Parts: sequence; structure tokens; C-alpha cells
Amino acid sequence: MVLLLDKSGSMVENGVDGFSEAQSAAEAFVAAVDLDKTQVAIAFFDTDIYWASELSQDKQTILENLVDYEASGQTDIANALNDAGERVLLPAR
Repeated sequence: MVLLLDKSGSMVENGVDGFSEAQSAAEAFVAAVDLDKTQVAIAFFDTDIYWASELSQDKQTILENLVDYEASGQTDIANALNDAGERVLLPAR
């Protein structure tokens, strides 16, 4: 499973910090998911994609890698989806 988190500048606008909310939601998801049965990767994106965690079952490592990002840049979700597909999903075929 891949979580793609938008880190573009629009995530922090008009006094609302949607980026921190997205990070908190990702943390809650990782804490709740049964990593004995699945792997999780996390990437942040703006116009580029930044892999915080490759596919892993190590909850601690995944959570530790969620903190080094801040909102900035434009949004290019198509690039993020393509990169995630090429990097994570296609090799499994």
C-alpha cells in the first residue's frame, strides 16, 4: 500500500494547516494497520515526489520518516501517481 501525501503550498492556506493534518492522518493509519499482513510506503509530492519510506513492515521506521517535510511548491498528482505505479506496483507484476 502506498500513501501519497500532498505537500504543495496549497495545503497550508488561509490559516489552515492541511499538511499537518495529512501527516497526522498518515501516522494514525500506520499505527492502526496490521503490518504483519501488508507493507506500507509513504511519499510526499508537490511537482516532484519524495519517498519518505519504501515498502516496509517496520512501523517505527515508517513513522520516523514522516517528520522531515514541509508544505511548499505546486501540485502534480499525476506525476506522483505515475511514479508510485512505476516504482512500487509495476515491479510486482
